[in-house]
Amino acid sequence: MIMSRHAFSFLRSAVIAIVIVAAVAVTGVLIFHPSSVEASATFVQSASKNADSGAALIAVSFPRATTAGNTIVAAISWGDVQNLAVTLTDSQNNSYHRAGTGAWDSSNRQGLAIYYATNIKGGANTITARFGTSICCRYLAIHEYAGAGVLDGASYHVDPLGTTQANGITSGQITTTAAGDFIFGAMVDDSPWHSSVSLAPGTNFAKRELIAGFMSEDGLQLAAGGVSATFTSNSADSYLAGVVAFKTTASASLGSSDTMPPSVPTNLSASAASSSQNNLSWNVSTDNVGVSGYEVFRNGSQIAATTSTSYADLGLSPSTTYSYTVAAYDAAGNVSGQSNVASATTTSTPPPSVPTNLSASAVSSSEIKLTWNASIDNVGVAGYEIFRNGSPIATSSATSYADLGLSPSTTYSYTVAAYDAAGNVSGQSNATSATTAGAQSSSPISCTVQGNHAYDSGSPITLDAPTVGNLIILGMNNNSGDTVKSVSDNKGNAYRWVSIRGSDPASVEEIWYAANAAPGVTTVTINLTQSSYDDVNFYDCSGAAAEPFDSAAAVNGQSNFSTNDAFSGPSVSASTGGVIIALIAVELGNVSGVGSPFTFDPQLQNNGWAHFLNVSPGTYTPTWGPITQDTYPGSYSGLTAAFKGAQGSTTAVATPRSAILYVPASATTLSTVIRVDRPQWPPASSARGSFLTGQAPARGIPPLGFLSRGIADPFRTVPVR
Repeated sequence: MIMSRHAFSFLRSAVIAIVIVAAVAVTGVLIFHPSSVEASATFVQSASKNADSGAALIAVSFPRATTAGNTIVAAISWGDVQNLAVTLTDSQNNSYHRAGTGAWDSSNRQGLAIYYATNIKGGANTITARFGTSICCRYLAIHEYAGAGVLDGASYHVDPLGTTQANGITSGQITTTAAGDFIFGAMVDDSPWHSSVSLAPGTNFAKRELIAGFMSEDGLQLAAGGVSATFTSNSADSYLAGVVAFKTTASASLGSSDTMPPSVPTNLSASAASSSQNNLSWNVSTDNVGVSGYEVFRNGSQIAATTSTSYADLGLSPSTTYSYTVAAYDAAGNVSGQSNVASATTTSTPPPSVPTNLSASAVSSSEIKLTWNASIDNVGVAGYEIFRNGSPIATSSATSYADLGLSPSTTYSYTVAAYDAAGNVSGQSNATSATTAGAQSSSPISCTVQGNHAYDSGSPITLDAPTVGNLIILGMNNNSGDTVKSVSDNKGNAYRWVSIRGSDPASVEEIWYAANAAPGVTTVTINLTQSSYDDVNFYDCSGAAAEPFDSAAAVNGQSNFSTNDAFSGPSVSASTGGVIIALIAVELGNVSGVGSPFTFDPQLQNNGWAHFLNVSPGTYTPTWGPITQDTYPGSYSGLTAAFKGAQGSTTAVATPRSAILYVPASATTLSTVIRVDRPQWPPASSARGSFLTGQAPARGIPPLGFLSRGIADPFRTVPVR
């Protein structure tokens, strides 16, 4: 389960420094009793506190005055920072040491450590743990003991799974050197639900403090040997546990009295291993009995204890100088003076590699698209920062970016830089430039509906129409589910499909177009995959771009509309000015119109065609209806396509079907005929719309037009003025 950092701030990393005696499970034939039954080591008092909100310290007071000569054991927990240097102070100026190195759960970012002070000064006492920075998830549990003082070992354990078995939660094991040792244990549940778990001390341990998933316990080990602290939980959660052994008055009396400290460690050296690690090493100390270990201090505060003569200080900040000393201690608790001071500066974190092969291409008059090759990083690239003309404008986690809202006919220069999670930023990539397209006129394209044609059967289909523009668009609907195989004409124009269809079981909608079309009488041949009937709308457009197709979208087999319902779609995005052509087909019904700003074009049977000229960049959705039909609910499918106008073109107004065509002065001939060489469907008794033909103007004289009524007679004209 992944939990929010805000919902469970405890997970951000609680480190627990333990100053408590925990119940311990003894291996072999060891006999173990709670400390309260032995006069040689006696529990006196304890107190605890926790806080999840961020702060740089936490303080707890003993309920009563402490007694001089006793021992204080403290358990500390904090979050967010692994190797935080914790400083413990109290009202009596006692000196605290960390028992062992502590534990750290890197998954849940929580730690555990145990601190102690022996032969304390008596009196009212408040213990304060200072962390040097504001952190969350702070715990502090303090305990006073009589008769326990000399450290005899410490160990810790992290378990990401947990268990509900009795005594299943266990610390690391230590091997004590004297009979009668006092054993202290502590654990913390670092799961998101830690505050609701039920904890119990291990067998033969006495519970001391229990707060929000944390417990401390203690007991006495009668025979020297291996020992661990154990606990029982009702929930199998991740946890950390630690155990510390102290020689008691009884166990210490079994050996000789030792008051001589070890010699001071010499030749301490520190060197940077990386941006987050410094390595320390020193010469071994000597002692009249034996050296037990070394305390490591960073910037004056103890951060660890180790039995080795080397230590790796982890989790540091890049490009930061740290100073270190070490001190040796023996089994009797005697501590040497501190060594020479050694310093080391962590290296800077290496930034990601520089992005390469940045390229920029203009998409429209207001958009430039950027692409580049991915960078690499020793940990991982977090993202890329995009610079336009030297200034940062955005970030992207991908290796591409669309820069929008630009000015037409303007050159922009770009670079990109990679960054990682640590905030390291690469150098900037190669610079590249692109120029946006020029601004288009307010009327970038004009189209005339040159006819709508219905064919009962057969393939190929042929139709003739006069054209004056440079773009032919064919909107086709097949009411038997057939598809178009190819389109050609007598002018050698190349026809392309927009690569998407609208379809349901009863119909298929397709749009084909010819760019850079030659004007004149155009005879178009449509080859179908099967031999069936097809309805075709023929659009003749002027002022189109050389590569006019922009985008297309389809809707397939939509259903469940009721009588007279209107419905929308499909939506299409136009990247620049131009024209949008929309088709729709309704099963067993008729489309009566289309909503503004679209213009409804001639209708055939249950189909609808519409267009919208002079669009601006944006998304457009035709709204069709009302729908009239006999059977409900019905189904429908459709197709919408956008085509681009030429930049800065001089264009004409869209021509109504019953008006005289405007012909650009550059045009030389306009065909006078629309010929349909197959009988139209429905029958001749149902005459449809009129379509205009005409002759090119000469010296401003209005053209003579001929009106074809589109009836069964394949060639019938009437002169009009």
